[in-house]
Amino acid sequence: MAAGRSGDGIVGDEFVGRGEGTWFWWDQGLEDKMGIPAENITMIQLLEKPWLFNRPGREANYHASSPNVQELDPADQERYYAALQHTQDAFNALKQKPPQTGAGQAGGTLPGCP
Repeated sequence: MAAGRSGDGIVGDEFVGRGEGTWFWWDQGLEDKMGIPAENITMIQLLEKPWLFNRPGREANYHASSPNVQELDPADQERYYAALQHTQDAFNALKQKPPQTGAGQAGGTLPGCP
C-alpha cells in the first residue's frame, strides 16, 4: 500500500480501521490499487449530508464540508443527527450475535428505538 498505509484489501469482521484485514475504498482502492491521484478524490458520506451540513471531516471516511446554508435551522441539524444515531444504534444491535431482534422499532426498549 502507498503512503505508509497498511492492510490487505480485505474487509475485516468489524471493519475496525487500518491494518491487517481492513479496507478503505477511498485510498486503498482508488489510490493504491487503481492509481487515481488523491487530489482527484472527494470523500463524502451521503448520510452526513455534505451539501447541507458543515462537517469537520474524518480520516479515510469523508472530507470536511462547509456549504454554509443560510436558511438552515441549527435545530434541524440536531434532530437529523439524533435520528441518524438511532439508525446506527439499531444497525449495530442487529449485527450482534445473536442479533437484538426488534432494535429500532418505535416504542421499544432496544437500541435505536425512538
